[in-house]
Amino acid sequence: MLFKTKVDWFYKSIILFLIAVFIVGEVSIYHNENTFEAVMFGLIFLLIIIFLIAAIFTTHFTFESDHLLCKYSFWKHKIPYATIKKIERQESVLYGGWKMSTAAKGLIIHYNSYDELLISPENEEEFILMLNSKLGQKKV
Repeated sequence: MLFKTKVDWFYKSIILFLIAVFIVGEVSIYHNENTFEAVMFGLIFLLIIIFLIAAIFTTHFTFESDHLLCKYSFWKHKIPYATIKKIERQESVLYGGWKMSTAAKGLIIHYNSYDELLISPENEEEFILMLNSKLGQKKV
């Protein structure tokens, strides 16, 4: 089963902020007749903006037969069910671990000995129920 990622206001505001910086930067650089700098600045910002927008459409979490497949843009990560220790809701907006999420808050999956991953499925309750069914006796 495939779960899409949720997109919150924080992620959208980052994209809008970068678009505003892009527009202001392009206008000010081009106004000073620095064509090369305007093109380079524009390309860099456009690539960042395109990457962030593409992540919205390509981020999803899929339950496979023996592992959870987490995909964020062109990165993929497989977490075998046997290695999952626990799953918990993120309590604060700040998170210092590996994040495959387009939302400020989500679920933290603890697996292996010390690995963890923050994800943000659209329907967290249904995701947790599906994960519990895949884990069998272990309740998360």
